[in-house]
Amino acid sequence: MPSPSLHSLLFLLISTTVISKKTNKLLRQNQHPPLPGTLPTNAPLGSIHRCSYKGKAFPVERSLTSRQLDNSEEFYYGKSREEDFYQHLFVKEECTNGLPPSQHACFSTLRIGRHCGPDEDWSVIAPDEFDGPGVMWRNNAPCDGEEGVHKEEVTIVADFFCPTEPECIHLHRCSYEGTPTASTATTVQKITSPGTTKGQINTNEGNKDVSDGYFEHVFAPEECSNGLPPVATGMGASLNSKVDCMTSIRWTESCGGDHDWEAFSTNDGGAAVRWYTSHMCDRAKVAVDYFCPASINPKETNTPTLHRCQFKGVSDTVTDTTNSWCEFPTSSPTAAHGIERHAGDPAPGFCLQHIFKDSECTNGLPATNQNCVASRKRIKECGAEQDWTLVGPTNNDRLLKKVDDTFATTMKNEAGVMWYNALETGPCGDAEITVDYFCPKTEE
Repeated sequence: MPSPSLHSLLFLLISTTVISKKTNKLLRQNQHPPLPGTLPTNAPLGSIHRCSYKGKAFPVERSLTSRQLDNSEEFYYGKSREEDFYQHLFVKEECTNGLPPSQHACFSTLRIGRHCGPDEDWSVIAPDEFDGPGVMWRNNAPCDGEEGVHKEEVTIVADFFCPTEPECIHLHRCSYEGTPTASTATTVQKITSPGTTKGQINTNEGNKDVSDGYFEHVFAPEECSNGLPPVATGMGASLNSKVDCMTSIRWTESCGGDHDWEAFSTNDGGAAVRWYTSHMCDRAKVAVDYFCPASINPKETNTPTLHRCQFKGVSDTVTDTTNSWCEFPTSSPTAAHGIERHAGDPAPGFCLQHIFKDSECTNGLPATNQNCVASRKRIKECGAEQDWTLVGPTNNDRLLKKVDDTFATTMKNEAGVMWYNALETGPCGDAEITVDYFCPKTEE
């Protein structure tokens, strides 16, 4: 066979070199994806999925298997749930942008949870949990179904934010199931209280004004995905150790009539949850989601994505008789039976609300034309408060309008909160409310 010409050898050498350079460039690109937190500030952080439902409330036992119904050891979410518990599992048609992906870890929040009766224990089942995404709650005395007396339908809205792969490291989902700690116990975990510059949760000094009946749990690193969220001192798993975290009280299940839920996060000095219950509780199930991307930090971008709105004071009583979100009470459980909220137990209460001011919000109010995730960080008021509704920008979500029209008609899509207090005399003290609005650039 004749030997190749010098021209052919040179052509082969040049071609091989070009291919090798292209291959090495591709390998370098594939082996070194962008580090979390180094993406351009205008890059999408993830996708928002808002799921809404209004209709008949179904007991959770309809979702249980025969083993879970017959065998006390086959628990559903940690316990037996044949009585008093209700559940709704979302389907694709109920969600803007479709169902959140079941194989993906998402930041989950409850925007609206309303059911006639003493409803409580409202909790969001995450998309990657068994049967999720959905919502579970408890109601041991739902309204009796007498026609024209009560609104029997349940109204539920949940927000799910699913971060992109590079941003997943900033998602910290903390959960605990077990015996809660009374707030008078002594530990060294420092957590500040709202409106103070220093303080402690779980210490006698920091709880001089905390009444008996308050319980709490301080999360350990092993109880959180990606470890604990970052704290002000720079400790924590997230690379963005100096930024604040979007915070969501996701699971609130305790014994008795539990109220006054509040989550502690980055600016508070650590990750924890505290609540009040009317009965001693030997077992609780609590969960808080934290999302701590660099874009939350106003120093990193001209358009910060977190707006934390806080209010403490006397709440506003709703007097608009055309309001559709809350049944109006009477001054006596025996008068004007047709408009009582409960069948005399508990006594009629009051519909309440608060519209946030720009000065009450970190980074100001969220813009009304944005699509924002809203989450509960603190929902407290003296009395039997319930039926919480978080109002805020949703970019005119068409599915949400079908379920609840209060966003456009009552609050005009402004950031605020609406709720119900079952005390006949009205609230017995100030409300303390903190809502986080997260308004990121999302994937189209």
